[in-house]
Amino acid sequence: MSVPPMTSGELPANRYVRPAAVVAPSLEAHPQRVWAAWQISVDRKLRELGNVLENWDSYGGSPVSAEAIRVARELVFDLAGIPGLASPLVAASPEGSVGLAWTSGDVSLEVEIRDDGEATWTWVGTDPDRDRHGRVTSLAPFVELTAIDTARAGA
Repeated sequence: MSVPPMTSGELPANRYVRPAAVVAPSLEAHPQRVWAAWQISVDRKLRELGNVLENWDSYGGSPVSAEAIRVARELVFDLAGIPGLASPLVAASPEGSVGLAWTSGDVSLEVEIRDDGEATWTWVGTDPDRDRHGRVTSLAPFVELTAIDTARAGA
């Protein structure tokens, strides 16, 4: 399956909504912009997920949906505005979704983008009472993770 270029546009309210100021559809659309090496690497990995075939995991895994890849690429594009954000792990799930995971010390931020494009996040740390989750509707969890990294680096 070929992954179509990303396009801007409105998504249903239960999906990740790009900030209004962001109008660029893909990394390729802005070659003059300086991209973090992790964004280029993650974008490449996401495009490669479009080549995953049925039963890719030998347990009946579904191909990764073009919609999940498109939304993941939009999210990666939008994360360019957060200085210091590290590279996530990128993975496919057997249900055809995309997983992105960031880890900072004992804190983990995991994003799952389902085959229909709905994106959810889970924040896990050493204190179960502070663990939380929700739909990805803003970049706030990523900003918070970067703030933790910055505080640790300065300590």
